[in-house]
Amino acid sequence: AHLVRDQVILDFEEQSSEVTPWVGTWWGKHGRLAGSVAWFQMNSDSTGRTLDDDNQDDFLRIGGRIGWDDRDSWRNPHRGWWHEVQVMRSRGSGDFWSLDVDLQRYQPLTERQTLVVGWLTTLQSGQVGIDVPSYLQYFMGGANSIRGYEFDELGRELFGKNQMILTLEYQYLVTDIRAFPVWKWAFPLGLEIAGFTDTGIAWDTDPGLELDDSFSWDRAKTGVGIGLRFLVPSVDVIRVDLAVNEDGEVRFHFAVWPKLYAQRYRVR
Repeated sequence: AHLVRDQVILDFEEQSSEVTPWVGTWWGKHGRLAGSVAWFQMNSDSTGRTLDDDNQDDFLRIGGRIGWDDRDSWRNPHRGWWHEVQVMRSRGSGDFWSLDVDLQRYQPLTERQTLVVGWLTTLQSGQVGIDVPSYLQYFMGGANSIRGYEFDELGRELFGKNQMILTLEYQYLVTDIRAFPVWKWAFPLGLEIAGFTDTGIAWDTDPGLELDDSFSWDRAKTGVGIGLRFLVPSVDVIRVDLAVNEDGEVRFHFAVWPKLYAQRYRVR
């Protein structure tokens, strides 16, 4: 991947490149194992944004993950568990460990109704600005973390090298994917409606140390809302959400990929 964009919270233009291959195998019927050796580079147009003085950071990342997947569908699951634990070591311009614990349950209520529960926790070692670059912190808000808040608003208040996000979503399948003819073409499309709530927090305490005031549920934020899910091959789902935050403000969100997938792999 190669990305050029404005980092609106840290106020710089980033040019980042990364190569992150994963090689894996099934372990039994539902288990999975994978490993990776990856490279990541960040360039900034402003001083003080990278760990290195030349405005360019380089990292070599080595890691592995173990998971369990017994869902009845990869595209639009209705029943089953999806769990994964991932550990990565990043060395180069900085030096830190990352641990992701991603737990998901898809519970059928009726043939067309599903309750989705997700819990994502990410812990990173080291100190921000010394071992961990500031741009690899987690800034909360937006369609892929806590809906009901904009990324460039809540992200200035609630951020840190660690994160925890809890998601509860009710989904009702209106129609599964089928072909909709339009003149000479046929477009495959399905539709779900959803109701959801997200609660999340970000903080800076080092794993294994006594928690400080940055990890406090008084700092956690919650949003609730409703949405449409357009089921589309190749991107799985297009999400259109209307959410309300704790201040009663309404926010509109548009995104692709299932939320529980996108929140883990969202761009910095």
